[in-house]
Amino acid sequence: LSSKPPLGIGWTKGPMGGDRPQSGLTARKAANIRRRKGEDPTARTVDPSLAARYKDTIKYSLADVDGTDYHKTGGQGGSNSGGQYTNVNTGEVFYVKTYSDTGQARAEILASKLYQLAGVEVAKYSPATRNGEFSVISPWAEGLYQDERALTSDRVPGVQENFGVDAWLGNYDVVGLVHDNLALKDGRGYRHDFGGVFEFRASGGRKSAIDVAQWGQVVNEIEAMRDPATGREAVDVMNKVTDQDLASAYTRILKIPSEVLEEAAKKSGDKNLLKV
Repeated sequence: LSSKPPLGIGWTKGPMGGDRPQSGLTARKAANIRRRKGEDPTARTVDPSLAARYKDTIKYSLADVDGTDYHKTGGQGGSNSGGQYTNVNTGEVFYVKTYSDTGQARAEILASKLYQLAGVEVAKYSPATRNGEFSVISPWAEGLYQDERALTSDRVPGVQENFGVDAWLGNYDVVGLVHDNLALKDGRGYRHDFGGVFEFRASGGRKSAIDVAQWGQVVNEIEAMRDPATGREAVDVMNKVTDQDLASAYTRILKIPSEVLEEAAKKSGDKNLLKV
């Protein structure tokens, strides 16, 4: 089993109505058929009902916590400026944080949407404004707990089978410096804090061109995130990933219609972040 998903190749309609990869020859034949029919030869076929189903799995919002609908009810809980806010109309509680780099905030929101589309249990981040600045809002999650021993001693449901999605998004910080980004909820892995996805470092700034962690078209993270020399804290958790885990993650990623991926990127604030 190859550890790299096939990116940048031809696509056609898959068995569930979505897109699946094909050889370049097959893609050209499909394009020629569409051309003879007077259709766009570059179009990718997606079953509208499937696209609608995926769209329904994620929600978008633009909450203004500076307005009268929200009241600050708690202080900062991490390294980024933020606080707990309560919607005075619904009683719902949220955490809102503001990055110094808005690009990193948009990346975290997009990563959350893509995780959800791939069927991974994660914090649900959306755009917000706080103190007049672009920010990230998420519902306050109850029932989360940390168990480093469980994560490092054996497989945990919802953790290893989703590693392929972590690698796709370049999320080197999936586990966290002290195993604090990978919580447990009802015995299953629950991912949160995605400041280190795509081209961003969790500590801030961009991954450099000479950095082994640089994110790009080739998913080098499949190997690098399980290499003790480069994988850091993820190694002792993700060294239990199997080929079957990777195949499961690839399958779920490749079933997401491209139109839905593009919409997620656009609504998260930066279409250029999505390079698939």
